[in-house]
Amino acid sequence: MRVLEIMGSLHRGGAETMIMNYYRAFDKKLCQMDFVIHARFPDDYCAEAENMGAHIIELERPGQIGAIRYIRILKDAILKNGPYEAVHIHTNHQAFLSIIAAKMAGIKKIVVHSHNTVFPKGTVFVNRLVMDLIPVTRIGCGEAAGKAFFGFHKFRIINNAIKTDKFSRTSNTDYKTIKQQRFGNKKVIGHIGRFNIQKNHDFIIELADDLRKENSNVIFALYGEGEREAEIQNKVEAMGLQDVVAFMGITSDAVTAYHTFDVFILPSKWEGFPVTLVESQLSDIRSLASDKISCECDLKAGLIDFVPLDVTTWTQKLEEILSHSDTEKKYVTADMTRKFDIDEQWKALYEIYTA
Repeated sequence: MRVLEIMGSLHRGGAETMIMNYYRAFDKKLCQMDFVIHARFPDDYCAEAENMGAHIIELERPGQIGAIRYIRILKDAILKNGPYEAVHIHTNHQAFLSIIAAKMAGIKKIVVHSHNTVFPKGTVFVNRLVMDLIPVTRIGCGEAAGKAFFGFHKFRIINNAIKTDKFSRTSNTDYKTIKQQRFGNKKVIGHIGRFNIQKNHDFIIELADDLRKENSNVIFALYGEGEREAEIQNKVEAMGLQDVVAFMGITSDAVTAYHTFDVFILPSKWEGFPVTLVESQLSDIRSLASDKISCECDLKAGLIDFVPLDVTTWTQKLEEILSHSDTEKKYVTADMTRKFDIDEQWKALYEIYTA
């Protein structure tokens, strides 16, 4: 069977990484994926997807060409590149357009995937209206994300699963030396996330400014890129924080990045299901997260704290974690990670496509 995944892009973001993890795990003899995207980025997943057999279909955004024309073009693309036994829609804001196009193309299995917990009211209203008229299968990356987009309708949860075993420390990698080379003897407070409003980098910069007054031996390592990167870099320079905040760019080796952190932070204003928090716990490092994030990502290993977005509170908590990081080691067990193990979870998504 062949499934069409409708994405904004195949940039190295949360939803994109999630579906690529499933695509890698799928038995390609059972199921192959194609992708509709609306933008390409350097170092995105497109080349890897094509190497695994996917067709990449590039379309203009609905905002560029208008809703009616977009529906027609997407319908034609589905008919031209198929046949598809399922269409899986990840573009939450314009999901209703893809639903209509898939229906017009004769697709019987239309899957709508909620990846977030905050949506404009108008977006939710229009999408729910269309989903009430056209039968779809609803899935969410977590309970909170599903309820935010689908309301009282039934939905299934498909976890943002990963290769859980790859985040364990390996005996043939000298993480201590790598950390020394990158950051010297400083305590490393790490963050991995796109530079956008959601990830709340302004809060991170305020936190860096406050914490350096208490602890001069810290550095904030920020991995990622995005539309607000230059703005945040300018803010760091204006506040004289160049020695406290390091811009690391996109990494293709998140495992090593986590193992150079003393603490991982995620002060997001909202999240669907941040797989970075699962990855940080699998790496056996402490994590500090915004209380706006669902506790569903807590593996119950005592490695994560959810804290209100108050700079003073976060500073105090980070000081506490950093001062005890060598004496209070806690570890994730296999039982805690099973529901996030892609080798087990890919079958659940395949069952949805074939049901």
